[in-house]
Amino acid sequence: MKRKVTIRDVAYLAGVSISTVSRVVSNKVNVNESTRQKVQKAIDQTGYEPNYTARALATKNTDTIAVIIDRSPTLSLGNSFFIDSLEAISTKLNEYKKDILLVFSEANYSDEHSKVKSLIQSNKIDGVIKLSVQRNDETIKYLVSTGIPTVVIGRPNEDVLYVNNDNTLAMKEATEYLISQGGKKIAFVGGNSKLVVTLDREQGFREALDKADIYYDDSYIYYEGFTIDSGYKIADTLIENNFDSVACTDDLIAYGIAKRYNEKGKKIKIISFNNTLLSEFSPIPISSVDIDAKKLGKEAVELLLGENNNKKHSIIDTNIIFRS
Repeated sequence: MKRKVTIRDVAYLAGVSISTVSRVVSNKVNVNESTRQKVQKAIDQTGYEPNYTARALATKNTDTIAVIIDRSPTLSLGNSFFIDSLEAISTKLNEYKKDILLVFSEANYSDEHSKVKSLIQSNKIDGVIKLSVQRNDETIKYLVSTGIPTVVIGRPNEDVLYVNNDNTLAMKEATEYLISQGGKKIAFVGGNSKLVVTLDREQGFREALDKADIYYDDSYIYYEGFTIDSGYKIADTLIENNFDSVACTDDLIAYGIAKRYNEKGKKIKIISFNNTLLSEFSPIPISSVDIDAKKLGKEAVELLLGENNNKKHSIIDTNIIFRS
């Protein structure tokens, strides 16, 4: 039996992204003529037949973009990354005269997949921006299979448009700073271990210690929730194990650690991510990596709706804010 031609096959043959093929199929105006001709030629060569989603998008636009958030409203809207990125996404979508639909999943990935599938099958959205990537992300796999225009913030394993920081390099440089400040026994405290961003930052941590020939093992690696309470609770373990420094993946965790160390009258060097007000006003100085969440959000919209059809990803620079 002859294998069914997919939108991925057309994209590969035309040398463009899956999202661009979807735009051509959907008759979107923001595709230049040469790109449109390349895609149409690939469609003609392969005999590709668009699925029901693409056909629906071609005949009816909802002018609504879904933004997928992998946690509850309380946790996400209490985290500066989501606040800043959503502000930028909302502002940019408004410029394109698009509405935003927030989809919360509370870290229940089965629930996330179900909600996204329902939205697409009922033709309620024109595109998706997903604010995180999990290992073996089933939601992204499904989005790719439907051909709906999609951008993710993070490092996906699928052929999908994305915007990201170089999180491995950023954490490597952050950890090297701790080492330059005399760090000898350094812990890593990350968020959800299912998130690719956590794993990428852990890799950077390991690379920095390997390069400096500083001892560590898996017992130096901790995974906690993205909350102040999580950091506060893990701090006692760090104190018991005499760590002199800690590299965190989020300022919320770092602030909780600093708060507990300060209560105990203990000292520790801390570096983290997101450069929030918490890191600025912490009782123990927290150096922090500014990931430019607003630019991540803005670039996500530009990739989704902009006219640069050959651009498949964007990497946003980071900047360490040193505090002592």
